[in-house]
Amino acid sequence: MHYPLTDERRDAVLDGLADVWGHRPDVVGAQQIGHEWAPVTRLLFDRDEPVIVKTRRVDGEGHGGPAYLRREAAGLRTAEASPLDRRHLSPAALVPCLQPVRFLVMLSYPLLDVRVGTPVLELRAATDELLDQLAPVVHAGKMHAEPTPYDDPISFFETDPDLRVAKWLRSMWRGRGNIDAVKWRLYFVVVVDGEPVGMQDVIGVNFSTFGTVTSFSWLSVDHRGRGLGKEMRQAILHLAFEGLGAKEASSDAFVDNLGSNAISRSLGYAPDGFDWATRRGEPALLNRWRLNRQTWEQHRRSDIELHNVDACHALLPLS
Repeated sequence: MHYPLTDERRDAVLDGLADVWGHRPDVVGAQQIGHEWAPVTRLLFDRDEPVIVKTRRVDGEGHGGPAYLRREAAGLRTAEASPLDRRHLSPAALVPCLQPVRFLVMLSYPLLDVRVGTPVLELRAATDELLDQLAPVVHAGKMHAEPTPYDDPISFFETDPDLRVAKWLRSMWRGRGNIDAVKWRLYFVVVVDGEPVGMQDVIGVNFSTFGTVTSFSWLSVDHRGRGLGKEMRQAILHLAFEGLGAKEASSDAFVDNLGSNAISRSLGYAPDGFDWATRRGEPALLNRWRLNRQTWEQHRRSDIELHNVDACHALLPLS
């Protein structure tokens, strides 16, 4: 069930935005994106900053009126709890909560607030909200490639789309909760122009002893061939070396995965022999690659930004 955004509240939102942006924006579209228990409408403007507004009161303590607004700039950003009255939306109250603010993502688990930004894309910690936005890509099978780049076992090989999404989500939830000195993994959703398009993970392997990481990634078929794979890898390497103090990063790819092998080669990884793995039950040869800190320094970029990395130092066994 969807609840319409009233003209009165819509006008109040536009008046408030006019005070913030300096002009009253033109609405070019509206989407009903909420649930029955949390109905919201996304207003789309003639600029890349949609605003999401609660569309009616939901009965129950803590659910009244427009208790908060959420705005999006290259993706969804959540405003801090505003002083808005739960029954009235006034332009004066709108202004402070529409100012640029930090991400608020499950504050009791700060690892879900870690981000890496480049001029092209952003890696955002894989919250349930972002995974839910990415699920249609997995459901449609758009993470596949030929020849397949994935080794066994992986949820992507599940043929039933609904079950594939369920297995994929469960693997994310298990991985987020398994953190110890031997192995930990940070999952990031790749966001381009506000759209989740894939994932880029970093995995610590005996990090506190050796300072070593490896990585894993996938990208929707709709966004390949644009250099995003290399940009993703550079972003996660910047987090590993600059943010976490890694000493070495490894990677592996099947020998017929030309794209991944080319990225490793272009970023200064050195060949490190071969290995075997199975994919869909069949043996296949892997190229192994290794990148040390000194070589990464020669390729490091100055336009990659890290956000909330202190959470990693507080909650990961890095030393």
